[in-house]
Amino acid sequence: MSKSNHLNRAEVKKTLKNGERFSIKGITAIFLPNNHESSIIVVVSKKVSPSSVNRNTIKRRLREAFRVVFGEKENIRYNLVLICHSSRYTFKESIWCLKKIISFISKKKNGHLHKSIS
Repeated sequence: MSKSNHLNRAEVKKTLKNGERFSIKGITAIFLPNNHESSIIVVVSKKVSPSSVNRNTIKRRLREAFRVVFGEKENIRYNLVLICHSSRYTFKESIWCLKKIISFISKKKNGHLHKSIS
């Protein structure tokens, strides 16, 4: 993932303060439209896993899933903060969750609204 896909501190604060929330299977997504390409930050706390190796693995999986899924969707431009509440994610599950998040964002963008999927 290129550096342009990372959010800086000011963008993260703005997204957390003004963004909309969506939760799905242990991931909370906070998103805010932007004028550039989609950007992401992944947060995994020590409560999820005390091991930094495990936390970093979760982050890498979610970032790679983001790259795979958002690479297909050029017209969706959002700052995205993902807060992970579970350590039990395979790469396949990460892609599934991000596709559901994109589906929610697309419906929200088009005027349809569903608040949470389990």
